[in-house]
Amino acid sequence: MADDLTPTLLREIRDEIVGLRRETHAGLSELHERVDGTNSRLDRLAEGQIRLATEVAELKGEVTDLKSEVTKLKGSVERIEVRFDRSLVTSGAAFRDLEGRVHRLEIHTGLDE
Repeated sequence: MADDLTPTLLREIRDEIVGLRRETHAGLSELHERVDGTNSRLDRLAEGQIRLATEVAELKGEVTDLKSEVTKLKGSVERIEVRFDRSLVTSGAAFRDLEGRVHRLEIHTGLDE
């Protein structure tokens, strides 16, 4: 009777091993798909980070250029302010001189009355 059970038991063991192999292959296939999906997402994230880093580097360059331009403009504005202040002083003196001349002319012509 033991001899009769041995082939049956061996077939059952074989069938279980075949079933386990199928489950293992199915599980591995699913796992590979999940890993591939994760790798794809990581690739997209990496590409996004590279694009972002490139944009940040470009913006840094633009900001540096803008700072340089602002510094140059500050110098120009300061020079213009100095010239403007000088012209106000000169204009004030010229205006006072002109007022004096007009007043002397009014006195000389008798229009100051």
